[in-house]
Amino acid sequence: MERDISFYKKWLVNLQHEALELVGLILKIELLLHENRKVIQLAKELDEYENPILANIILNDSKFRNRLKKEIELLDEIDLDISHVEFMIEKLKNQENE
Repeated sequence: MERDISFYKKWLVNLQHEALELVGLILKIELLLHENRKVIQLAKELDEYENPILANIILNDSKFRNRLKKEIELLDEIDLDISHVEFMIEKLKNQENE
C-alpha cells in the first residue's frame, strides 16, 4: 500500500512530539544525576562513607545513568525515524511536482 504525503506529515508530527517528550525526560534525569552528585560530593567531604542513605543514592545514581543511556539511544532512534520521514515527504513532494 502506497502512503501519501499526509500520512508522513502526521507521522512526522507524532515523532517530533515523542522526541520533545523524551528530551524533557532526559533533562529531568540529568538534573537528578547532578543533584545526586552534589549529595555524594558533600557526603565525601563530611567523611560519611558508611552512611546507608549515601549507599542508596549511589545505587540510584547508577540506575539513573543506565536509564539515561537507554533514553538517549531511544532518542537517536526517533531522530533516525524523523530523518526517514522527512526524506519520504521530500520524495513525495518531488514526485508531485513532476
